[in-house]
Amino acid sequence: ACPWTGGGGPVYVSPHSRTGKVLPSCHLIKGHKGPVLDMAFSPFHEDLLVTGSDDTKAKLWRIPEGGLDRDQGEEDALGVMQGHRNSVKSVVFHPTVSGALATASSDNSIRLWDINSSAEIFTSELDLPDGGSISNISFNYAGSQVVAACKDKMIRFVDFRQAGIVGSSPKDALGR
Repeated sequence: ACPWTGGGGPVYVSPHSRTGKVLPSCHLIKGHKGPVLDMAFSPFHEDLLVTGSDDTKAKLWRIPEGGLDRDQGEEDALGVMQGHRNSVKSVVFHPTVSGALATASSDNSIRLWDINSSAEIFTSELDLPDGGSISNISFNYAGSQVVAACKDKMIRFVDFRQAGIVGSSPKDALGR
């Protein structure tokens, strides 16, 4: 899956087995009102794709076997996770719980969602300095914490069970 135009907008999805030139008349996911900023496939269900957008929403899509056979619009979304006040910059499925998804936003919040009901389970608001915003998130292997890479060159470890940030470190301290 990849954005069809520039850094966002419609999303093109194709199976790995399909090779060759993509025709301009291909089918797309056109379900957001703003650019798509991130997307991820479920590690448990290979046909589930989540997209995060500048329109403040994350949406869940089912991709038919063999790829899209028609354009998909807003009405085709299996679920809509909305609650962020700004762009959804990063989306990541939980590595050990098939129905859980984390999203990060320009509003400096990280939210945990139940994708089966599109319900928000938990929110962590990060108190970041001026100019500090979340650029990307990832779960640890056990799924007990989310690490947030921030524009102030710090990474922060968020533990939903402890309701917030449990540690931070300069990005350079980790050898990156």
